[in-house]
Amino acid sequence: MRLKVAAELRNKQNKKSYLKTLRKNGKIPAVIYGQGDKPTLITLKENVFTKLYKKSIGEFTFFDIELNGETFRTIIREKQIDPVKRNILHVDFLNLHAGVPIDVKIPFKFIGDPIGAKLGGVVEVNERFIHIRAIPKNIPDDVVVDLSGMNIGDSIHIRDIKIENAEIFSNLNDSIVSLNLPRGEDEEEEAAEEEVEETTE
Repeated sequence: MRLKVAAELRNKQNKKSYLKTLRKNGKIPAVIYGQGDKPTLITLKENVFTKLYKKSIGEFTFFDIELNGETFRTIIREKQIDPVKRNILHVDFLNLHAGVPIDVKIPFKFIGDPIGAKLGGVVEVNERFIHIRAIPKNIPDDVVVDLSGMNIGDSIHIRDIKIENAEIFSNLNDSIVSLNLPRGEDEEEEAAEEEVEETTE
């Protein structure tokens, strides 16, 4: 996803009183930094950015920050949230450069109805993101995981995922999703197997 947001330059001082005044005036203090660039201190309109941020939740998002006629392509690297009010207090944006790779986490997008679901199988999601390194133009919005061929007892692992022009840094042996019988039925089957073993001894 790619979203545009307008920003304004702000005073270089980082005193609590100054930042508090900004927030009272409906602005979020933020900074654009990284990859050899000098940090740029900015403010965002709280009501505008909050709506955009909510739209981006759960998806990998580029934020194109428009500042004094210049556009910075960025991603959010860190944010501060008020623990009580849950509003955004500060945002750190990482400025991206076309040919420079970055480490990011990309969400999985699950599609398809597992074959085993018709037999009572239950989908258990173990991982919702994958850690990769790629240059900005090769970063996908999401990574599709097709569940349609899964039977009861099957799992899909990180090693089963292929992403073009990107390095995968997640543990290749980690299970992304599995299809199992409901826990109660698993226990009943194990108990039944134990009884059969006892009677045959």
